[in-house]
Amino acid sequence: MEMQKASLMYDLMARDLQEDGKSVIQTVSDVQYNRFFSRDAAFIIHTYDMLGLPEIARQCIEHVLLKDDHGRLTGLLATHPDAWGQALWTLAAHYRITGDKGFAERVYPAVPPHVAKLEEETAKDPWGLWPASGPYDNERIN
Repeated sequence: MEMQKASLMYDLMARDLQEDGKSVIQTVSDVQYNRFFSRDAAFIIHTYDMLGLPEIARQCIEHVLLKDDHGRLTGLLATHPDAWGQALWTLAAHYRITGDKGFAERVYPAVPPHVAKLEEETAKDPWGLWPASGPYDNERIN
């Protein structure tokens, strides 16, 4: 239990409160990788839901939702090309745990443009595959 509490505190401390005093960005850590990464944030947000903290998860999800100048949802944030699915999974996993139909209705407009991006990218490949990703992180492989 102590390890679980410590891990939760570590994730909570890595949330960056923005200048507006309301928006937060879930980063990976306060020390290294102090940035938003779609893949890491997806699992951290899911952890909040699993630990019964759906409001904190919802706050973090707001950063994943791309909006136009009028506040309409236009898509989902993915920090790397191979993180496309994590952005979508973040929304679905949150809904699956919370069952919050209002949340699902609110974020659904971001899904079709996100799926269109998948269709656009896979149409460019002769086998219908997602493009190869670049050499990220320690493995440094394509």
